[in-house]
Amino acid sequence: MLSINNLIKSTPPSVKAKVGDVVVKAKKAVSKEGSSLYVFKTATKKVPGKKQEKYETMTLLKGAPTTKAAFAKSEAWVSCTCPFFKFHCERALVKKGSSTIIHTKDYKPPKVAKRPPVNPRNIPYVCKHLLASFLAIPKTRAKEGTIPLKTEIQKALVNIRKYIP
Repeated sequence: MLSINNLIKSTPPSVKAKVGDVVVKAKKAVSKEGSSLYVFKTATKKVPGKKQEKYETMTLLKGAPTTKAAFAKSEAWVSCTCPFFKFHCERALVKKGSSTIIHTKDYKPPKVAKRPPVNPRNIPYVCKHLLASFLAIPKTRAKEGTIPLKTEIQKALVNIRKYIP
């Protein structure tokens, strides 16, 4: 499993440059059994004449880091519902134990591809939505203790654990 720091470092500069285009809103944040789960709703900033894209990210951290340094070193399992994550990131992250095939489970590449394969070297990196979520996690952690552990959050943790190797 890769650390947050490794995920950020391996992400291409072209993706990092787009983080400012993402608005992040916390949906759920909970710690349980030595892990911390963060679910964020993300959206691209509103631009007149363009459709606003909305996605959901999930980050499951091993442990409950309390400092920025500890957060950066935390091993993470990640997922995002955006197409970029599905086709560029998911499979490479699975090989490192930092994600699970969820979105591309039944995807088969076309036999005659008109363009080169995406991420052919299987470099494990993340999308702009997850990068923006990583920036929001330390701010969300302060509020984490005030979020009640509801049944739906417990169910989310159980569902996520099915995908963790």
